[in-house]
Amino acid sequence: MMRLCVILPCYNEERNIVNFVKTLIIELEKATIEFDICVVDDGSQDNSIERLAELADTRITIIQFSRNFGKDMAILAGLQENDADLFLVMDADGQHPPSLIHEMLSAQEQGYNVVNGVKRGYRAKGLLSRWMSKFFNRLFGTLSGLNLVDSSDYKLLDREAAAALRQCNDFGFFFRAMTKWVGFKQKDIIFDVSERQQGKSGWTRKRLFLYALNAILLYSYTPLNLLLLIGAGSFGFSILLGAKLFVDYLLGKTASGYATLLAVSLLAFSIIVLCTGIIGLYLQKILDQVKGRPRYIFRRPK
Repeated sequence: MMRLCVILPCYNEERNIVNFVKTLIIELEKATIEFDICVVDDGSQDNSIERLAELADTRITIIQFSRNFGKDMAILAGLQENDADLFLVMDADGQHPPSLIHEMLSAQEQGYNVVNGVKRGYRAKGLLSRWMSKFFNRLFGTLSGLNLVDSSDYKLLDREAAAALRQCNDFGFFFRAMTKWVGFKQKDIIFDVSERQQGKSGWTRKRLFLYALNAILLYSYTPLNLLLLIGAGSFGFSILLGAKLFVDYLLGKTASGYATLLAVSLLAFSIIVLCTGIIGLYLQKILDQVKGRPRYIFRRPK
C-alpha cells in the first residue's frame, strides 16, 4: 500500500488548525492509503502547536522552526524530513478543501508525477488585491517562462518529483515556481477556494510585494537583460545627439538650451542609479546563496 505524507505549513493558526486536521483525517481515512500528517510550525507566536498536541494522534508529527523562515521553507523542510511514496502539500488555514484529495490521488494513479490544485477564484478580498495577484502571476510567467496563473501550494507530488525538489539548493526556495521548473508529467485540477473559518491571514500587502519581488529576482534574468537594452538605447541616443551638435557646429549654429542639457544629464544619472540598484538586488541574492547559511533552523519542542 502507498504511504502518503501530508505537509501542513503552519503560522499562527490556533483558531483553525485543530478543526481542519480533524476534517483532513476523516477524508484521508476514506482513501485506501496509509498516511501521516507533518505539521511544520513556521515560528508561530500563538498556541497553534499546543492546540494541535491536544489531539494526541500518533499519525501527527510536529516540526518547529526556531523563528519564522517563511512558508516555502516550511514546505521544503516537510519534504526533506519525511520519507513517503506521495507528498501532499496543503495550507493549514482550511482554504484548501480536503475533499479534492481523492481526485488528486486518482490522477496520480493515472501516471502523473505532480497534481496541481488550481484556484477557480482568488482568495484575496478587494478589487486591488485580486488585480495585484493576477498581475504578479502574469508578469512572473512572462519574465520567467513558468506559468503560475491561478496556481496554489495545494499539490500532490510522487517520490520522484519530491526527490527532484530536494536536489534544488536555491537559498530562495519558491515552491510553486520550482514545482513547475522541475518538469515531469503534471496535471491541473480546479478547485474553489474555501472561506477562512476564523482569524485573518498573516500576509500583508508589504509582505506580498517583497515576496513577489524576491520571486522575480530568483527566477528571471529579464531585468538584467533590460539593463543591456537601456544601455544600448542610451548609447544610441548619445551618438545621435553628438552628431546633431557636430552638424550644428559645422553650420555655424551656437548650441543653446541649458535646461535641455540639464534634463538629459538628470535622465542619464537616473538611468545609472536605476541600473545600479537592479544589479545590487541580484548581488544581494548571490550573497545570500554563497554565504552557505541553513535555509531554516529547527528548535526542540518544549
